[in-house]
Amino acid sequence: MADWYDEPDSSQSEVQPRTAAELFWVKHQKYLEERGYELRPRYHKDWIPTRTRLEGLDFGFTFEDEIACTTAAFGVLDAVQTSTKRKVAIKITMLKTRELAVAQSLGAPELLADPRNHTVPVLDSFPVPGEEHAKCFMVMPYLQRFDCPKFHCRLEFADALHQVLEGIRFMHERNVAHGDACSLNFMMDATEVCPKGHHFTLPDCNDDGFTFLTTVPRCRTENLVRYYIIDFEGTKEYPAGLEAAVETDMRCQIKTSPEFNEPHGTSYNPFPLDIYNIGATFLKLCDRDDSRGHLGIEEFRPFLDEMMRPNPRERPTAADCLDKLERLLYSKDDLWRYTRVWGLMSKTRALP
Repeated sequence: MADWYDEPDSSQSEVQPRTAAELFWVKHQKYLEERGYELRPRYHKDWIPTRTRLEGLDFGFTFEDEIACTTAAFGVLDAVQTSTKRKVAIKITMLKTRELAVAQSLGAPELLADPRNHTVPVLDSFPVPGEEHAKCFMVMPYLQRFDCPKFHCRLEFADALHQVLEGIRFMHERNVAHGDACSLNFMMDATEVCPKGHHFTLPDCNDDGFTFLTTVPRCRTENLVRYYIIDFEGTKEYPAGLEAAVETDMRCQIKTSPEFNEPHGTSYNPFPLDIYNIGATFLKLCDRDDSRGHLGIEEFRPFLDEMMRPNPRERPTAADCLDKLERLLYSKDDLWRYTRVWGLMSKTRALP
């Protein structure tokens, strides 16, 4: 991705210099502004760090505009849509991956009207100047990682799992396999969960980048929290159907599946792999030895283990998973569903 970047910005070398990756966004800040998207002050060409403007006074903390955006290196940054004043996420996508085409196809208005469709909507898209035939900007709603903040009760965990499975089933019904179903590609609309906003780079901070993240449990929000599936760089349609689908190229981030550990070039069916990867993602949340783990959701383990069966042919389909999950939930009472679960190593502050 080195060709995305401009030369390092030596003029800001004294105070928190912008990274080479960030300078790509500085280069295109005016263009994005003309398209209706305002970047944070750090990405403006004439940016003067707050610490410099205050003549180097030491306040004992980092100012927001000193926070380098690590995701900029992956071609993603937050912005404000000037017409609505809402935060959005802007991603640079390579046209050769067909990510934009797949997202627009799955996100067609008639398909988005189906509540089972959890494809992230594409709000806007336009070419990267000078690279019109290779790259474009893709604008999406500003979302937050699906498991941040931690889950508050069993029902919240089950609802996230249900919505992800529902979204994958919707894709599978159209003979489309995601190809990289994992924690980084499951997101949520946290508008009501994080009432003071959420900083794009610091997951444990409010939008100011300074105070700890203030949260409201998902089960106490006025509206149902909506989960989304993103990142369709490896997504493909298999017209021959689910049973006949064959793939050899694997680029998924979960590397524990039997398919992944086969010799390079071995053919596999991508649809059972989606199921395995979802099971592995949520099983990690049940692991008390993992920093993202929770105490109190161990009863979901047998269900998730079934999704991760070594033989891909023995794994349930997305429809089967939904049916079994719903039967599990219906067999429990509200006391069980709303029983508190405890996220490990959590630094967020929840409202009482």
